[in-house]
Amino acid sequence: MKKVSEVSSYNRAVGKNIKRARERVELFQRQVADMLKVDRTTYVRYEMGSLEMGYVRLRNFSKITRTSIDKLLEVVDEC
Repeated sequence: MKKVSEVSSYNRAVGKNIKRARERVELFQRQVADMLKVDRTTYVRYEMGSLEMGYVRLRNFSKITRTSIDKLLEVVDEC
């Protein structure tokens, strides 16, 4: 079982991946939120890592940004 701090660290890393993917395709948070049919504040929480994106939404986000789900969930240890 992961410690709370490890889970938070993982979520923050995934959030950064989500943000980078959005920026790479030059979309605003509001645009992506509308495409995912969520409030902008909810989408912001995905990027911050304070809310996990469910599988269906993650799959849709992956299609929008043309980024593999594996890449979005990839976390590199910073040692």
